[in-house]
Amino acid sequence: MKSQDLSEKEFLYISSVTPLINVDLFVVNEFEEVLLSWRDDEYCGTGWHIPGGIIRHGETMKERLLQTANNELGSIPQFESSPCKITEIFLNQEYRDHFISHLFIGRC
Repeated sequence: MKSQDLSEKEFLYISSVTPLINVDLFVVNEFEEVLLSWRDDEYCGTGWHIPGGIIRHGETMKERLLQTANNELGSIPQFESSPCKITEIFLNQEYRDHFISHLFIGRC
């Protein structure tokens, strides 16, 4: 079974009992301005956020970085090869509330 074959119910159960591994993108331009993405969903709320995505089973961090950058920024910046910080995040939510987040710096 592939992760994309999970039903929403199965994914929500898994995300309520185990940490999720994700990548976050800290992208700056030539003027040292930070690129943010707008989100309006039940998991992250409404507002500006650092782009990020949950790594799927069998997917590399680099693949998730590229997919997230393309989906949320519409372009693919140059990224450092290793995360600059790894952080454990706990949110006060029923699902998707425990993350091991890998922060990558990118330049565009």
